[in-house]
Amino acid sequence: MTCNFISKIYGSLRALAECSLAASAGELVVLLGPSGCGKTTLLRIIAGLEAPDSGSVLFDGEDRTAWPPQKRNVAMVFQSYALYPHRTVRGNIEYPLRVAGIGRAERAAQAEEVARLLGIEKLLDRWPGRLSGGEAQRVALARALVRRPSCFLLDEPLSSLDAQRRVAGRAEIRRIQRTFGVTTVYVTHDQDDAVALADRIAVMNQGRVEQCGTPTEILTNPASVFVASFVGDPPMNLMPGRIRAVDAGVVTIELEGGGATELALQRCPTVYPGQCVTVGARPHEISIEAGSTAAERDTDTLAWNARVELVEGVEPDLVVHCASPGGIALVRAPRRPAGGDVRLSCSASALRFFDVKTGLRIDKRCTDHPA
Repeated sequence: MTCNFISKIYGSLRALAECSLAASAGELVVLLGPSGCGKTTLLRIIAGLEAPDSGSVLFDGEDRTAWPPQKRNVAMVFQSYALYPHRTVRGNIEYPLRVAGIGRAERAAQAEEVARLLGIEKLLDRWPGRLSGGEAQRVALARALVRRPSCFLLDEPLSSLDAQRRVAGRAEIRRIQRTFGVTTVYVTHDQDDAVALADRIAVMNQGRVEQCGTPTEILTNPASVFVASFVGDPPMNLMPGRIRAVDAGVVTIELEGGGATELALQRCPTVYPGQCVTVGARPHEISIEAGSTAAERDTDTLAWNARVELVEGVEPDLVVHCASPGGIALVRAPRRPAGGDVRLSCSASALRFFDVKTGLRIDKRCTDHPA
């Protein structure tokens, strides 16, 4: 399934702005983003429930932008599950087959087969009002999957569940998707859902896909300040910095009110002296030590002084909030630091750099660090 340069405008609101997305056969792609970013609009356009103002939707390389929903062979599950209360579980699962004109015996056989695969065969004669949240979810999935769709669309199906059921629901959806091998697009604003489920995550913002990659790629190598700040718990630290000098193939970068470090020019080939940048580092990539020292330049480490403001969590999984001239830095630490004044440091190879004006990544990563 491929979306090419999809745009959609509602009055003065641009919901999608030349948005592109591709999902390979059998792949689970998660559309992740805040409310209002356009992810549900894109899902509805894929399903044929909305028409794009421009752009195209292709299935198996064939342009089906103008095709009605019933001809696209896609199945969609909403947050509410939308089960028919006057039909049994069997009747709900069989309904798409009934609409398609499939005979009674074949409907029953297909419904029983998909119910068996989803582990709900004992629920076939039960009414929707007697189902638990997890059971209703599986029935909705069975109804969507019974006609073997070429593309499976899920719009926040877990958002009404509590935390414990949500974890179980994620595992169930992933198991089912792998069992059926169906190409799936899943919409959510919850990064835990995205990281747990996705083969690839498409991070959306203001009607565009800002970055699409594996969960590890998104966490380790964010393409923009938005992706860096939206994905990750705690989020990436984003600190104001400046290019102090570019000389003899070496770039010197300094933090606002902090230390400085040197990088090979090939890491940041387009920077210039005096340029303001945003310096990014994940909380687990920063080390913390008691005490403080004078700011200095180091060839392989960026270090700066800070003061502990708050400590969250329980040992050995603490998040320490540290105040410095450049703002609050979050640090993962196994133990509570002794004293208020601390020295923070991060390997230069783990730092990311973003353009202040565009918010886009400007450095070339030399090594990958586990996120």
